[in-house]
Amino acid sequence: MRPEEARLRRLNQRNTFMSFPERPNAQSILLVFKDYTYKNRDENYGALTRTLGNTRATADPLGQIGSAIKGFSGIELPFPQQLQDNTSVRLNGFDRSLISERIAGALTNQMGAKGSLADIGTAAKDITGAMADILQGVGGGFVQQEGGPTLSEKITSALEKIAIKDAASGAAYLLRNFLPGDIARSVGVYAGNTVNPKETLAFEGVNLKSHTFNWQLFPYSKKDSEIIKQMTYFIKGKMLPQAVDIGGDTINVKKAFLNYPSVVEIHLLGVDPSHFPSYKPCMISGFTSDYSPAGQVALMQGGKPSAVNFSLELQELEIHTSNDYVSQATGTTESEPAQQ
Repeated sequence: MRPEEARLRRLNQRNTFMSFPERPNAQSILLVFKDYTYKNRDENYGALTRTLGNTRATADPLGQIGSAIKGFSGIELPFPQQLQDNTSVRLNGFDRSLISERIAGALTNQMGAKGSLADIGTAAKDITGAMADILQGVGGGFVQQEGGPTLSEKITSALEKIAIKDAASGAAYLLRNFLPGDIARSVGVYAGNTVNPKETLAFEGVNLKSHTFNWQLFPYSKKDSEIIKQMTYFIKGKMLPQAVDIGGDTINVKKAFLNYPSVVEIHLLGVDPSHFPSYKPCMISGFTSDYSPAGQVALMQGGKPSAVNFSLELQELEIHTSNDYVSQATGTTESEPAQQ
């Protein structure tokens, strides 16, 4: 095993706490690394003890943090160059015709009246089956099957199911929706109007938040240079998966599985946290260490870099919802309602 691999493995296996610079700033960011687990996620990735609070002890800052994250690994860095909070949701525009709107309304009424998925499914099948009969009649050139209902009767029956009583106007609207594009547009030109698409938005979910932190690290001592080097190995050891062998004496598959990388909790120290972003547990998606921040590599005595830029990209494991912010917005807790 190469020395670099051995160093990475040792850093990955032991609990470690490092701080840069050697004498920490009054305000800093703390990244706590925990082994990935899916079971009991809320319990395992909960917030740290309140001793980290909005102020930090000055007599023994490293001892204070080390005690708070006992059993885990962490690194402390100055505030990054930028601290942004981006929130986004997924919205998609779509057209809602009168027919689809009425079908949705009919199914909603069915849901409210009976509240049974089986009943709703039956209603949906009944309505969509009736609409299919109409389209089949249109495609068949309005040919009436012997002994069967006329197309007009089919239209009337289907439209009554979705609360459109005027079969004539309903059928005209329906046909305008399903006519081929050129014919529909030509009809619109002659009629002097077109079908209103009634475009609206559909909410489809919340995007996972991502964060990018950048630091310019200038070592002021040999110890600072050593810390930067160790942090580089440490972050890589935590963000990358660990290869696991399987098998026994007869069959042995090397690196058959990859264990999930560590999960990162982000904590801002020395500030009032209610005025800053809140973070869900993250995974590191990218890490860059730039040894030429000024456009060229600058070296200190002994061949060590005189400056290193860190860039860390993280993505949260869970979405944010309104529940995460309602208490902060009102200045109360969820168990303590705001005064009216």
